[in-house]
Amino acid sequence: MVYDFLPDEQLREAVNLADFRGMFVFDKWTCDTNGRQAIFFRAKGETRYQAQMIDQGFCFNAGEWTFPDALIVSAWKS
Repeated sequence: MVYDFLPDEQLREAVNLADFRGMFVFDKWTCDTNGRQAIFFRAKGETRYQAQMIDQGFCFNAGEWTFPDALIVSAWKS
């Protein structure tokens, strides 16, 4: 099964939780003006979920090729 949301307890146990930091840097570098989206899945026989980052469609300010500062920061403050 694939999920687009995990409760905090399960999210903290994701095998690649640190990848969210890397994607934050990528999103800032490419000015991805949309909130980061991820799906979560478990390989057969595994107990912990893995995140797969999806939807980079708003990189470069949604194709405008401008780089306004700090558009997605508010999404990470919650």
